[in-house]
Amino acid sequence: MKSSLKGLVAGIGLLALAGQAQAGVLLADLNVPATGSGLPAMSYGTITVTDIDGGGVTVKVDLADFVNFVNSGGPHTPFAFNLNTSIVLQSITGLGSPFAAQESASATPFGDFDYGIGMTNGNGWSHSYHGSLVFTIADIGTENFNANSAGYWFAADLGYKPGTANAITGSVAATIQAGVPEPSTWAMMILGFFGVGFMAYRRRNPAAEFRIA
Repeated sequence: MKSSLKGLVAGIGLLALAGQAQAGVLLADLNVPATGSGLPAMSYGTITVTDIDGGGVTVKVDLADFVNFVNSGGPHTPFAFNLNTSIVLQSITGLGSPFAAQESASATPFGDFDYGIGMTNGNGWSHSYHGSLVFTIADIGTENFNANSAGYWFAADLGYKPGTANAITGSVAATIQAGVPEPSTWAMMILGFFGVGFMAYRRRNPAAEFRIA
């Protein structure tokens, strides 16, 4: 029986080590348009924050069709996010034109955020940008993202222009979706259920043995 238990413990350890190399993921949906902006109720895009093996995260914002990042003027930021830790702007890398990292970002009416990604090519729809926004932040993890004082984790200044209609611009906040558990977490849960079941079986069948081949 001792060798069987040793084998079970070794199996748990191997599964945990395998899981550590996998990434934790934070998902959010840009689906809360500012009241009074004229933006319709819909999903304007998705945000995926993925832990990088060895430290840091990758942030990817994918916009829906007919939706662009825009500088609409006023206290708005093309992309804003909140953290529970401080970073230096140099830790944000991978941004392409026309984006640039900034400290302190406003997204009225969704409050102020710790950091933002601005655009350097002017205001209005004519200077808007459609495409994915992708960047990395060093030395943090998905667990370092949190809500601002207004209760929002992310917000974006977006424009919506379906077909030949006039563009509508305004801030859109994100709602957090269920996180994706790491494989090691799933492994521990499964093995935990297995262990509870086996203990119950042993109580009913004292002579039974468990062996790992």
